[in-house]
Amino acid sequence: MEIAILVPSLKDAAPVNVAVAIAMNLAKEGNNVTVFYFSKSIEIEQSALIKFKKLSLFEKIDWKNFDIVHSHMFLPDAYVFLRKPFNRGVKAVTTIHNYVFPDLTSTYNRFLAYILGVFWLVFWIRFDKLVVLTDDAIKYYKSLSLNKKIMRIYN
Repeated sequence: MEIAILVPSLKDAAPVNVAVAIAMNLAKEGNNVTVFYFSKSIEIEQSALIKFKKLSLFEKIDWKNFDIVHSHMFLPDAYVFLRKPFNRGVKAVTTIHNYVFPDLTSTYNRFLAYILGVFWLVFWIRFDKLVVLTDDAIKYYKSLSLNKKIMRIYN
């Protein structure tokens, strides 16, 4: 399979490390994996088994080259929302690593956290599946998300 994984950066952060670990395992199983990232910051080792490509919101991925696009975090989810074609067979999946509103409130003021959180919920409309890590997260997002295609997969 041809798999694209989108992350905000290659910083040494838990969601990025999980995404790259998934990419490594998929590559070891014989899949062709490309990790796309947006920030110039690179803190993690780049394996030769995986292609790494810097991306901007203004660049287009050639969607027909991929069977699955797996997104992680706000900016990659926004990219999929804005750029995923309506008429292609590519499946888009996002892994939700947090509880959106509490997480954003810990970083931004309540007003901005609310606005960003609502946008994030809207971004997920374009995804074929939302993946969360716990049963509690399923309950949380089933009550908030417009997209109800939610499933749990433990790390």
